[in-house]
Amino acid sequence: MKTEEKRNIIILIIIAVSIIIILINLRGKQESFSRDESTSDTEQTVAELESGTKLNVSEKVAERKYFADFEVSNIQLTEKDEKTNLSADVKNLSLQKSEITSLEINFYDKEGNLLTTIKDALIAEIEAGEKTKLNVSTNSKCIEAYDFSIKIAEEGGTVR
Repeated sequence: MKTEEKRNIIILIIIAVSIIIILINLRGKQESFSRDESTSDTEQTVAELESGTKLNVSEKVAERKYFADFEVSNIQLTEKDEKTNLSADVKNLSLQKSEITSLEINFYDKEGNLLTTIKDALIAEIEAGEKTKLNVSTNSKCIEAYDFSIKIAEEGGTVR
């Protein structure tokens, strides 16, 4: 082998080793970024406001919900002084006036595990097509909820 051929082979080996090292480093950085991203996702369910109030920022919590003949929108879950408050608009989608209605609200973590249940929530009478406000407070820790469900309470139903 000529010295020029040896030199070219050495250069090719150096380039190949350099490319392999660069690819290994890039892959390690991508895995690190993925781990950091998933950690921030779990931390992203709660933001703290300047007033000290905690605000749930989960997209699943804020998502419009439907149950029976009702639509729940403009949902906000906040916590201040260890008291969690859920507020939302509730619209009567039926063609008739609804009565005072007892609700059951279940809060879930990201894995779908039940965090807490509120069984004493009420919504006022609502004319067909109209809205009312739902305001519920609890001492249960559910500010970090990822999602929640709402339904008419089985034992209560409609209060007459």
